[in-house]
Amino acid sequence: MCPRIAREFEGGRQAAYWKAQHGRAVERERCVSERIQDLEAQNRLRQQTIFGTSSEATVGAGTPAEGGPPVRRRSRGQQPGTPSPAKRTHDPLPAVDEVRDLPADPRQCGCCGRPFVAFPGTEDSTILEVEVKAHRRVIRRRRSRSGCSCPGNAPLVTAPPAPPGHS
Repeated sequence: MCPRIAREFEGGRQAAYWKAQHGRAVERERCVSERIQDLEAQNRLRQQTIFGTSSEATVGAGTPAEGGPPVRRRSRGQQPGTPSPAKRTHDPLPAVDEVRDLPADPRQCGCCGRPFVAFPGTEDSTILEVEVKAHRRVIRRRRSRSGCSCPGNAPLVTAPPAPPGHS
C-alpha cells in the first residue's frame, strides 16, 4: 500500500479501534454495575433475614407498625382476577352406567292423563364414587415338632412372621 494512502487512512483506523475499545469498556461497566446491584440486593436480603424483625414480633395485619402506614396483606385463598385451576378429569376411571326411568305416575299428564311421548337423548350426570373394602388379614404360621430327641433341636419350630411393613 502507498505510504501516503496509509497515512490518510491511519486516523480512521485508529478512530474505529478506540471506538471499539470504548464499546467494550462500556459493556464491561454495565456488567459490573448489574453484578454490584445483584450483590447489594442479596446483601440487603440476608441482613434483613438475620437482623430484621422476627415474625413473632410483628404486629397484626392492617395495624400500623411503630407509627408507619398500615400494612395491607393479601387475603388467603383464591385471589381476585386469577383464573380458577382446571377441573380434574376422571375419564380414565371405569364407568358403571345406570339408566333411570320415570316412575309410572309422572309419565302421564296430571290433568288429562295422556301418556308422555319419549324424547330422544338423555340428561347425563356423573357422580364420582370411591369404594373402600375393609378386611382382616389373618396370618397362620405353621408349626412343626422335632421327630428326634437330639439335644440341639428346639421342641417346636414355627414359620417366621411376616416381615415388617408387610403386615
